Amino acid sequence: MNILVTGYKGFIGKNLIFFLKNNKNFKVFKYGKKNSLKDLKNYVQKSDIIFHLAGENRNNLNKEFLKNNVYITKNIIKFTKRKNNKTLIIYASTNQINKKNNIYTQTKILAENYLKKNSNKMVSVKIYRFTN
Repeated sequence: MNILVTGYKGFIGKNLIFFLKNNKNFKVFKYGKKNSLKDLKNYVQKSDIIFHLAGENRNNLNKEFLKNNVYITKNIIKFTKRKNNKTLIIYASTNQINKKNNIYTQTKILAENYLKKNSNKMVSVKIYRFTN
């Protein structure tokens, strides 16, 4: 089984990678800020499961929140829709959505809504909200 982990350098990503690497049945692809959009497309095309853990939670530039929380999510959906096989996307969001109104929570809501809207028979989406 091929698995893509976005945000692999974060706390959850590092631990997930450690766990997955110990299982010989999994081929793991890692996507982070230094990877290209071409890398993302390639990894999505090959993946059966995507753990979408990437996200911007601290930055002085609002455009970075949009880029790393919303646009990456839209690209994952776009590339997933071009595949001929079903893909499960497990998305890590935040429980701050119901508590705070800032650029971080606004972009996480946009990403969640986009995932929900685009979930269908070929793209299965599971959203989990974590404490930051």
